Parts: sequence; C-alpha cells; structure tokens
Amino acid sequence: MERIYTFDFNKILACIGVITLHTAHYLPSYIFNYYSLLLSCAVPYFFMTSGYFLCTASNITLKKQLHKILKLYLLGFILYGGFYIAKNGFDSITISLKNLLLIIFWNSTPWNGTLWYIAAIISLLILKIYILNKCSNKLTIRIGIILILITSIFILMDNFNIYNISKYNFFIQGLPCFLWGQICMHNPHILMSKKYIYTFTITSIILILLNISISALNINSQVYNTNFTSLIICTTIFMYSLKVNLKNNILIHISKWGAMYTGYIYIFHMLFVSYTHGICIKLGIESLFLKSPTLFIFSFTVIFTICIYPLLTKIKF
Repeated sequence: MERIYTFDFNKILACIGVITLHTAHYLPSYIFNYYSLLLSCAVPYFFMTSGYFLCTASNITLKKQLHKILKLYLLGFILYGGFYIAKNGFDSITISLKNLLLIIFWNSTPWNGTLWYIAAIISLLILKIYILNKCSNKLTIRIGIILILITSIFILMDNFNIYNISKYNFFIQGLPCFLWGQICMHNPHILMSKKYIYTFTITSIILILLNISISALNINSQVYNTNFTSLIICTTIFMYSLKVNLKNNILIHISKWGAMYTGYIYIFHMLFVSYTHGICIKLGIESLFLKSPTLFIFSFTVIFTICIYPLLTKIKF
C-alpha cells in the first residue's frame, strides 16, 4: 500500500487538537465552544486511523504494533508515576490486583488519566488479535454498527438525563471509532464514492454550523451528541485524505517527521501542559504564553521530544 502522507500530516493536527483540549482552561470559553466539535475529533481520528490501517494486518504485525505501544505506555507510566511519587510519596499509592488491572486496561492512575488513549489502543489490539481476526468481515461489520448505535443511543439518553451511565472513553470513542475504521476498510465504496463523499461533507458542514449556532445562542449543548458527530466529521476527513495525497515536498517532510514523533509528543504533552506556564512566568514571557498557550506547549513538547528521541530509540525491552 502506498504511503498516504495526508494521514501522517493530519495526525500532527490531531496532536495539536488534543493539546488545545487540555489547555482549554487558558482559553476564553466562547473560543473553545466554537471549536470544541472539531477538537473533539482529534482522539477519534487516531482510533479510526488505527482501525482502518490495522484492519487487514496479520497477527505478527499486530503483535509488533502492540510491543511498540507497550513501550510508549511504559514510558508514560514511569515518567508521570515518577513525578507523582516524588510529589506525594509512595504512601499515596494503593497496590492491589484490581488497581493493576485498571491501570493496564483503563490507565486508571492517580497521576495522568488523560493518557487513557494509549491503554485503550492496547485493549483494542488485544481484541483485534484474539477476537476480531477470528471473525468474518460480515460479523465484524455487524458488531461495529451495533456498538456505534448502542453507544450513540446511551450517550443521548445520558445527555437528556433519561439514564445516567459511566462515560468510559474506551466505549464511547475508542471501540466504536476503531471498528468504524475497520468497516470502512472492508467497504471502500463508503470512502471513495462521490455520493457518500457529498453526503458526509454536507452533513459535516451542517453539524459544524449547528454547533456554532448552539454556542452563539448559548443553548444547552448537552443535547448534542458529540460522539456521533465526531464520527461523521472524522469519516469526511478520511475521505479527502484517501483521495488527496500530499505532493508538496515540504509537507511530505513534515508528515514524515510527524509519523516519527507524534506518539512521543502525545506521551510528553501533559508534562508541558503542567509546567510550561510556570516556565514562561520565570522567563518573563507569561503574556506571550497566554496569547497562544497551545503553540507554546506544542513547541516545548516538540523540542523536548526531538532532544530525547535519540535516547528513546536505544531503549530496548
């Protein structure tokens, strides 16, 4: 399969989107509300990309990917766990079999739950290796459609206060988006047909305008099913990514850089979400930081990642 650099470039944009979500407390609420729908597509895009490109992967390839993700997960676990223990001491951690299982599969840690995506990908890869790869394409598609409908219905019920559920991100974003990526791979006409492209594009534009209207009119946005709309917008982005591969050499080089570093940027970014503001205060540039917190945090994370990357590549396990 030819390398589609558009996906690598979009992953960089998705990383910036995740950082923006985690710096929302620095942004004026009206700005965040207008862009919240597009930002909410960042993590689902990662899941959908993984589901699409791992759809036809052999168990050998999947196990290699699992090994790579486990390395990232262990790195994040040690990094943030070390900071937490240094600040709060060993007595703040309760060790039990239940807690260990929650940490492994849900990233249910007291120090950095925002990296739940890594734990979710591990769970999905295990699911793919030991269950989905044993299912027929038709069965996988049926499972995916049913789960997408169930999660969308339950989230709407929760938003309307009909039935309260625990919104585990693995179920409301990870599993449905990963399986939707698999469905699209099994049914390429969904992504390549002009009819579907026009339908998804028009629907996405309507949903984005609706979200802006809800924010502008200060309507209770809890009735708005972000999970379902993110799936539609991600699919639209996918369609254009498949049809329009990057040709510009500069953008291709940036995309190659993104393919190399985005996993580590995702791991490290919460470190700089916590400390960049303080660093900028000490440097006397707080006012500049507050004008563009996402840019500062992304830049600090990228510089740190590039500096430490040669060391990380030497770590073997």
